Amino acid sequence: MAIILRAEQSRAEQSRAEQSRAEQSRAEQSRAEQSRAEQSRAEQSRAEHIDNFRAFGIILMVMGHIGFGRHFDKFIHAFHMPMFFIVSGMFLSIKDEPSIFMKKKVKSLLLPYAFFGLFHYGVWIIQNWPEVDAGPLSHLLFINTDELPLAGALWFLTALFFAEIIYYLICKYVSSGTVQHLVVVAFAAFGCFATTVLPFRLPYALDSALVGVGLMHIGCMYKKHKENLHWIEELKVHEYLILGIITTVLIFVNGYINMRTGSYSIIPLFWINTVLATAVGINLAKYLVTVAPQWLRNYLASMGKNSIVYLCLNQLVILVVSHVLLMLALVSIVIKCLILINSLVGLLVLEKVIMNTKLKAVMGKSL
Repeated sequence: MAIILRAEQSRAEQSRAEQSRAEQSRAEQSRAEQSRAEQSRAEQSRAEHIDNFRAFGIILMVMGHIGFGRHFDKFIHAFHMPMFFIVSGMFLSIKDEPSIFMKKKVKSLLLPYAFFGLFHYGVWIIQNWPEVDAGPLSHLLFINTDELPLAGALWFLTALFFAEIIYYLICKYVSSGTVQHLVVVAFAAFGCFATTVLPFRLPYALDSALVGVGLMHIGCMYKKHKENLHWIEELKVHEYLILGIITTVLIFVNGYINMRTGSYSIIPLFWINTVLATAVGINLAKYLVTVAPQWLRNYLASMGKNSIVYLCLNQLVILVVSHVLLMLALVSIVIKCLILINSLVGLLVLEKVIMNTKLKAVMGKSL
């Protein structure tokens, strides 16, 4: 009888132990799922604020092409295009083999450059008929977009292409971190001085690409050491507003900056201002994620993800909208604000049409 009781007691204890292990396993599984969900939300938030940051750059680019005055132009050119190189550096991956990496970049950058360059050349022919020639086309294919005003922004695509290829090769084949830094500094320094030491501009915005290599390195190093530098994205509102004021002062202390033309004025200030403005912009974008209405967040996120559509078509849309609105007898600043709003709406429509149809293939996107 005692043996039977002990056996039943043993089975009961075994059952309780199994039940306890099952409950513990379910609790651990629940915590793991919760942790993954929190990580997913955090990653989504990070991706969203980076897309917002890109959208800020696009809006500033559109405003610069509309023309809001020379002071505003000087302000935005100090950082709005350089910051795109920094963001590209944050997300650059060297896992692919060189041939695969090259194919991806040709598809995502050179294909849109060629397609929209030819498209804008067709628009130029219509605008200037019958006084047309192949000069702008030859310039587009072998030099850059200088002779096609409507395609002006496409310089960035060739500059980013060569910057990413060069930086990829440095990261892939230069194993020493110290040597990597030195090589990047050498490329970036030559890019900054190229327009003053060379009697000609390098084709395809190569001098701008070399500066872009340095900017990408900043983004890549930030990503690599983010555990120690995470505070840069965690500034309090008053801290990044003060930093923004300091950056603005430094921008106007420096001369005129324009990566497209290779103008950097006081070169150390160019680099300092770019980094400071990027830090301010990322914090503003992160703050916007927490306070903006959902429709605005969705709009900016979509613009950031599909920024290449805005880059390739903004000047044509601005031209069309301007022709319509300039007929209105309104104050200049009012007209410019209306042009900005309507151009962004028009670009949004084009973005949806292109990215939701087979036309997205010309943007290097898979069908």
